[in-house]
Amino acid sequence: MKILRDLRALAVAALAAGAIIAAPGQAAAQEAPAPAPAPAPESPAPAPAPEGEPPEASAPEASAPEPPAPEAPPAPPAPVAPPVAPGADGEIDLGGRFYVIHVPADYTPERAWPVLVGYSAYQDSTENFRNYSRLRESIAGREAIIVYPRSIGGSWEGSPTATSRPGEDIAFTRAMIDDVAGKYTVDRARVYATGMSTGGGMAMVAACHMPDVFAAVAPVSGAYYNPVNMNCPGGPVSVLMVHGTGDTLMEYDGGNRHGADYLAVPDLYESYAQRNGCGPGRETRPEWQGAERVVAGGCARETEQIRVLGSNHLWWYENPNTTEEIWAFLARQHK
Repeated sequence: MKILRDLRALAVAALAAGAIIAAPGQAAAQEAPAPAPAPAPESPAPAPAPEGEPPEASAPEASAPEPPAPEAPPAPPAPVAPPVAPGADGEIDLGGRFYVIHVPADYTPERAWPVLVGYSAYQDSTENFRNYSRLRESIAGREAIIVYPRSIGGSWEGSPTATSRPGEDIAFTRAMIDDVAGKYTVDRARVYATGMSTGGGMAMVAACHMPDVFAAVAPVSGAYYNPVNMNCPGGPVSVLMVHGTGDTLMEYDGGNRHGADYLAVPDLYESYAQRNGCGPGRETRPEWQGAERVVAGGCARETEQIRVLGSNHLWWYENPNTTEEIWAFLARQHK
């Protein structure tokens, strides 16, 4: 009995203390819960993308740039008609200097054409020289482009009558040939010059100072004042000189005119024979009634004279036919 009272007393005391005592050999009916772990701090939410822009995303892997498409080749320029049509004459303004051009009727740009420059005489018009020289009407007019440059003051450099500055007519001639070559198909290895009297002197100025331009020259009754053969840079040029031995205006054996000395034709001829590497021999061949051809032998470039015996200051139409003879000589010359 005493034991039962002690057990009740203990039970009352335990209830008073708030404890739950399990019976020996049994688990407690309810355990106190374990404290929950502290929650992990939340990661901040990503900031919203600015309005109008998508949220940032990882950049895609860069790929190799595509090669640029090849450029299309430029279209060829439209063909430009030459300023003077085949078979016609016309005048070209070259920055204030002028030249008259004759284009052969059979001209075609598919082949290269020789060019013949014709210099007029002292105080002569370009048109008058064109008419009496008859180059345009000859075989030359069918086989070559002919250009007739206009002088300044009716004369050319090298002459004491010239009003052009030294080198001015040379520069004009170069520019004229370049201009013709820019408008037509030109054979630059077959550019020639002729001229009458002071124009013949200018043809020799061309030979002296422009051997890079001219393959050959053929002056007629030339006025060969000393400067036409001074300070020449050298280089061979084929030459045919046509002169009357009885010329009273520009004497065959040299003289003085307009207060200036001019060269004897044989002296000028011999200077070109030396320049062209000719040997000592000279062959004289009578080929016309009252005229003869003088030919230097062994030359690098042909070097000839036609002497019209006893004749005056002329452009001849027979014995010899000047136009035919100079073109026959020039046409076979090449640089």
